[in-house]
Amino acid sequence: MNRIAALLILLGFAPSAHATCVPRREKVLHVDLRSGAVTIVPEPPSAPPRPSPPAPLYVERREGAVVVSRAEGTGPLATFPVPAPHDWWSDVVGDLVLVGISSGDLHAVDGTTGRVLWSVHGAPPGRNAADLGGGRFSLDFPDGLHVLDAATGATRYVVPLRSAYRAHLRPLAGGRWIALSGDEAAVFAASSGKVAWRRPIHGADGGAVVGGALAVPGLEGPPGPDAPARIRLVLYDLRTGFPKRRLPLGESACGRAVVAAPLDDHTVAVTIDCEECFALLSLAPPGRPRCAA
Repeated sequence: MNRIAALLILLGFAPSAHATCVPRREKVLHVDLRSGAVTIVPEPPSAPPRPSPPAPLYVERREGAVVVSRAEGTGPLATFPVPAPHDWWSDVVGDLVLVGISSGDLHAVDGTTGRVLWSVHGAPPGRNAADLGGGRFSLDFPDGLHVLDAATGATRYVVPLRSAYRAHLRPLAGGRWIALSGDEAAVFAASSGKVAWRRPIHGADGGAVVGGALAVPGLEGPPGPDAPARIRLVLYDLRTGFPKRRLPLGESACGRAVVAAPLDDHTVAVTIDCEECFALLSLAPPGRPRCAA
């Protein structure tokens, strides 16, 4: 036994023979939801660009304040103090530039003129703004998805979720939206906030809407100590939230699988985190699946 292994044992860490995995690359599968056919493609699809403030506005932090200006370093059009030790964020919703400050302020600036349209004070504002149309936008809060009036900043309704931080929103037919947050999904009407259904769905935030279904990758049975996790694609009915079909993908990975994008009405791209594996001294806990070579 070498010195490192002996030291680890003295410190209470028991080396095991399980594989140690490190990120290597991504594998992308195209899955036909009609036939279940799986095709491996060489490169993952590129992520969509994040929206930026409408030109010519620029948002930056200067000497304890957030400043909205025409360009970097130019004269301010709007200034919002950021008291220490609070942080801030900015986002774009339609023609609005939103500035949130964790001390409890949310400001909306006209994306063309830089004029402050409204400010809301109170609880720390949520994040991850999304435009729902009809003069509404949403923000993620710990207790759910808050939908605000774009003209005034007033809260119209709240879609309850266990934790809506980093929720993904997808439009559906009939003015409905689906919110995918962690291991939970909910379908609601954008006009009223009425929730059609809300269910626990493992890995929901890695899913995508395609062909009238929610496609979510999951594990095909429990992994064993010497076998990697097997991936399957579960299709959920958007009317009820219940599973209606399961497609085994014939692939394995220790990393996470997500539906990167719907390609058309019956095909999705699934991205799997592949990992390099080493059967050397490992501190991986017993029961962690061994990755595929």
